[in-house]
Amino acid sequence: MGVKDQPDGEITVHTLAYSKADLDKAPPKERFFYLMAGSVANDSAILTKALLASLKSEDFGNTITNQGNSTVLFFILRMLSGRLVEASKLTTKNSKMIKAEYEADLSPEAKSSFYAILKYFAGKRSLLLEVRDKMAFHHVNQSVEQAYQSLDRSNDLGDYMHEKSGNNLYYTAEILHYETLKNASGLGHEEAIDRWVGDAIEQSNNFGNLINGFALVFAKRYLPHALDKLDNEVERVPVLDSDKAALPFFTLLPNREGA
Repeated sequence: MGVKDQPDGEITVHTLAYSKADLDKAPPKERFFYLMAGSVANDSAILTKALLASLKSEDFGNTITNQGNSTVLFFILRMLSGRLVEASKLTTKNSKMIKAEYEADLSPEAKSSFYAILKYFAGKRSLLLEVRDKMAFHHVNQSVEQAYQSLDRSNDLGDYMHEKSGNNLYYTAEILHYETLKNASGLGHEEAIDRWVGDAIEQSNNFGNLINGFALVFAKRYLPHALDKLDNEVERVPVLDSDKAALPFFTLLPNREGA
């Protein structure tokens, strides 16, 4: 991720310190969800931050640059969509355990997010599911061919070539992603992208609320000594200003063969 200026901020981070022996005390199903939900939280936080940075890289007043940056945006959205769909499967698989063992102790925000996740991903026309199945990474022949045939024969297509492959942009493939999104959503291009971004951020936030709420209840039950020491386990960490972060496609590349 590129940064336009030097870092100029700090945040306070608390360490929840525990041992494997502590985790051994938790029932296997609860421990499994705690650990895998943590992985979801990490991945979705990284991808959401990358998404926000790519959104800020959208308009540089140059067509080629803009098209390159829109490619980054679509890639991050596809990655985030796929991860959230897999996270929904994890949540659905463990929903009985969450309802029986945790729902009563979850915060109202975490509980609301839990049911919002179940409702959204149960929907037959949920856009993140459509994206994951038709344009994330599966290369479904039918969806690609449908997108290709929906293009007007007079459409301007093309790719951008550079002496180093890392700056080659195969933009016709990206145009097919736009068409697939339009077909999957039933909306126009701009409306579909806005909805896609909105759904991805909303569901990422829902998972964050649920996971944080679950983690707090889990820690109270099985890691109380770690929680008691939380105020003492403090560190000030230098951070980048997210408003100054950017994620462009075209960059100066390392001087390596084939880069």
